[in-house]
This record gives sequence, C-alpha cells and structure tokens, in this order.
Amino acid sequence: MIILADKNGNVDSSYHTLVKHIPTDIPIVMVSYLDNFVFNDELLSLKPKEFIVVDFIEMGWDYDYSNHTLENYYKRFKGEEWKKYHDWAYNSEPLMCFKRELDKVTAKEQGYCPIDYPATVEPIPIQSKEEFNNRPITAAYYFGRSHEGRLRLHGNIWEGATKYGYSVCDNIYQFNDFMHHERGEKYISLHLPHYSRIDISHLMSINGMAKIGIVPHGAGIKTFRASEVSCNSVMLMWEDNLSWSYEWVHGVNCLKCKQGEELETIRQWQNSDKLYNIYLEGVKTWEKYQTKNYIDNYLMPIINAAK
Repeated sequence: MIILADKNGNVDSSYHTLVKHIPTDIPIVMVSYLDNFVFNDELLSLKPKEFIVVDFIEMGWDYDYSNHTLENYYKRFKGEEWKKYHDWAYNSEPLMCFKRELDKVTAKEQGYCPIDYPATVEPIPIQSKEEFNNRPITAAYYFGRSHEGRLRLHGNIWEGATKYGYSVCDNIYQFNDFMHHERGEKYISLHLPHYSRIDISHLMSINGMAKIGIVPHGAGIKTFRASEVSCNSVMLMWEDNLSWSYEWVHGVNCLKCKQGEELETIRQWQNSDKLYNIYLEGVKTWEKYQTKNYIDNYLMPIINAAK
C-alpha cells in the first residue's frame, strides 16, 4: 500500500512507477517536493515500525548541501504544511527510510538507505571496442533548464568549438544533416524543455553515437538521465557527496568532474585506452538499476532484512 504524504495525491511520477512495483504489504509513505504541498493527516495513524518512508525530495539547484540538515525541509520550502510534515517525520518511527538526496554522512549516522531512479529504457547491445572507438561523436548532452549550470555548460561547449575546432549540433531537427555535412570532431548539445519532449529511443540512438554522455545535476543532484545515458555511453557526471544504491566511481564505471571542468575532462579521456572498459563497466552498473533487477536485488533484500 502506498500512502502519499501530500493530501492532494501528487508525487514524483518516475519514483511512483518504481515504488508501485515493490512486492510488500508494508505501507510505504512517499514524499516529494511540491509547491502546493498539503500534509496528509493519514500519516498520523501509522504505527511505529510498521511503515517505510521513501523520500524523493529535491532541494533545488542552488541549495548548499554543505550545511544540510533534515530541518532544512520546512526552512527551505516554508509554510505550515511542510512544518507539519517535518514534525511528523522527526517524531515518527518508520521501519526504515529510503532517501534520494542522501549524503554519505547522514546515511552513516541515521542508517538511511539511498534510492535512485530506475533504468527504464530498453537495453542496447554492447558494441565492440572497435565500434566504440569509431563512434562519430565525442560527447552528447541533452538538457532542460532545471539547473543554471546546465546553461553555462551549453555555452561552454559552444565556446570550446572556437578553441578546439570541433562542430556542434544544438538543434535535433538538424541532426541528420549535421552528421552528413560536418567533418571532423563533433559534439551534440540539445536544449529540450519539458514542453518539447523527444522520444527517448531517438535520444538514445544519438547518445549511442557518442563516446561520452554528459549528465549534470538538475533541481536535485540525482537525475533520471543517469539511468538513461549510462546504458550506451560513458557517463560524465559532476562530483557529489551522495550515497548511491550502486556507486558511480570515476575512472571505473563513469567519469566525474567539478562544475565548469567538463570540457577539460572530456579532452583528457576521449582517446584513453581505458575509456572502452569504463563503458563496459558503466553498462554493467546500469543493468543493476533496471527496474526488476533493482527491486529484486537491492530494495527487497533491504526491506526483508529490516522486518
């Protein structure tokens, strides 16, 4: 049974799709950020140690995680309804708590477990090393404006074209002609706002032509693009201090860099002999995040051990 913390019945749809498939009779409380959040009084009737909390709250792109505490929810979002949720969360006793934006210190001190976006895109056949090394695109990036750093990155990619001499496609409707006419090194940087979505299979076909796929933070540090891009390219992420269900490790199954150092990191790694093995390990990690694998091999063992 799923109980939404918001009385209006609103929740992050991507996570709801995951949680509704968890095979347990234990009530699961789901909470995510909403502008018009109204505390659900049904939570007050839950008995200690007889429910699970799944927290998907994202704190916003400009939030300072170096000063993070659980009290910052109602301080950040303001309003009496978030204060009600804060008071309930602090005084309730869940069997356990899964949290999306879970820093490693809180995970260790509070015993919370990370929860991440599941991988829902269709598996894509692994390429040989020769096929991978011959991919025609150095790096691919598609984004919405949920983090201002994403815009800066888009601008930096264009600025890098003047420094390194590569070509950039920033219009998906020009992609085929771009690939046909442009010569030399290529980058893709596509602004795709929420009101102009493109079928994910089309984006994955483009991403699979690139050696490296770029995944910056959004309104939260964790974004669903991590469960997309890693299926068929080497994922480049910004550094973070979060706890992950299955860790993404720089130079092993992904690449990581500081904000603003994306191009330098790409230039450093794009012709590395290690890049193909990172691609293979990244796909192996992505497979662990596939919905059924993730539920059966990660979520359920934790839930069963907590009973």
